[in-house]
Amino acid sequence: MALFKTSGQIPEDAVKLTYDEALKYQWEQITNWKPRKDVWAFRYGIHILSGTTAMTGMYINKYYRQKLKLRTQGYVSSFLPTMIIPAAIGNFLYLEFVSNDLILRTTECPVCVEIKACAIQSGIGVIYPICISSIANFMIASLCGSYRLPHITDVKPLFSTWITLSKSLGKRIPTLFMIQCIVASVITYSQAAALNHIQTTLLLDWEKVNQEQELEA
Repeated sequence: MALFKTSGQIPEDAVKLTYDEALKYQWEQITNWKPRKDVWAFRYGIHILSGTTAMTGMYINKYYRQKLKLRTQGYVSSFLPTMIIPAAIGNFLYLEFVSNDLILRTTECPVCVEIKACAIQSGIGVIYPICISSIANFMIASLCGSYRLPHITDVKPLFSTWITLSKSLGKRIPTLFMIQCIVASVITYSQAAALNHIQTTLLLDWEKVNQEQELEA
């Protein structure tokens, strides 16, 4: 059965669903769809996105740790907030605001959905790790004395130090943003294409059944 969103007259034989019911139905269609390669973007897309986020977070975390001359000190403390947490948050945001949006066609503008996907992935994959990695590693460096930093209350000198340490990273940020946007765009486009394929296939099957019933009648 194909799912349609309509604001006009509802056919007599239509089954009306709530938002949650429609979402559950669509996810069941995707999960049980054969062949599975048709829905690879839904099966593996979120893992690809979270992996990209984690790798970028690891790169940014490693950069600041090297700059602050941290070796093994506080590695786990900086690892969790810059790699694991962004990947988990990114998964939730993408599923909620992009995948579910595509599935129920909540946003009529496909480009808007793709821009939203890029914004989420870039924000969680680049901006968040830079902010959290800076704070976490600055605190660790202050505690273990690996790098001479201004006192935490000296905001201007501390900010100037951060700017100085981040200069080399700043040149690579556009590349990091580009990687996140490309991955998000490919996954989002592939999910939209998979949904169109599913709906087209279901409609063709439905029309075929109707034709067979008419011939039998």
